[in-house]
Amino acid sequence: EFPIKYIYNTKNIGFGSACNKGVTASTGEFIYLLNPDAKLETKIDFNLISSIFSNFPDVGAISPTVVYPNGSRQISTRNFSTLTEASFRLLRLGRLYRNSRITRAIIDFLPVLPREATSYISSINNNEPVSRVDWIVGCSIIFSRIAFEKVGGFDEEYFLYSEDEDICWRLKNS
Repeated sequence: EFPIKYIYNTKNIGFGSACNKGVTASTGEFIYLLNPDAKLETKIDFNLISSIFSNFPDVGAISPTVVYPNGSRQISTRNFSTLTEASFRLLRLGRLYRNSRITRAIIDFLPVLPREATSYISSINNNEPVSRVDWIVGCSIIFSRIAFEKVGGFDEEYFLYSEDEDICWRLKNS
């Protein structure tokens, strides 16, 4: 239904740089970036995408639902990081929370959580089908070309990781 153009790099130039290179070679009104280890399970509804960007002109990017092969939902949106949240991710504490009933029980039992931990945990537990979010994980993200170009695309100083949060931060503040 739509043309695909392959772009080969002779070396690994990083996620953001590679995406920018691909976007530069494209011409569409929307930019859908999908990681190479992911696959589409449904047909892309261009009318729905167009409707979202038309009805919400302040939205620069949207995230489709992302699921693992076993059908469980992958966390693909987050709150902007605080130092504590970034530490949680770097130390893999979020994974420990998601994968350990004992850890969840202990954390959920605590009468008061620090704001950052609550924010991180609530972003993990967010099952709302449609909501405004701070940032979208780059594994599956759809941009409005206008918004993407307005912020100058991905910051190529990031080789891998955090470039998706950075571009969403710039979209929100543009």
